[in-house]
Amino acid sequence: MYEIARSVGVDGPYMAAAATLSKAVDAAFGRHITMNSSCATAAVLCDIGIPVEIMRGLNVVARAVGLLAHIREEQLNPATWVMHQAVGAAVPYNGQALTNDPSNGSKS
Repeated sequence: MYEIARSVGVDGPYMAAAATLSKAVDAAFGRHITMNSSCATAAVLCDIGIPVEIMRGLNVVARAVGLLAHIREEQLNPATWVMHQAVGAAVPYNGQALTNDPSNGSKS
């Protein structure tokens, strides 16, 4: 996202602050942790002057589009039923609810 923003001349203080925060997180954890899309989006939107008050709505719209893409992917290449069958075969249902009661052989 930053690469696209920079390619059109956007590279402001909010993007710089997010990059600084990202580096600090990496240092604290001792490894690279990718910045989430909400942080990167907020930084770019701030740097182009979008009001903070509407940013959550823009993130919701972006996530809704992503959800639609996942739905379409599942329609074109169904995987859910295959996963459901694999789980059923790997973990057969024994008729007992999961509880902390060891007398029925289950563990929560």
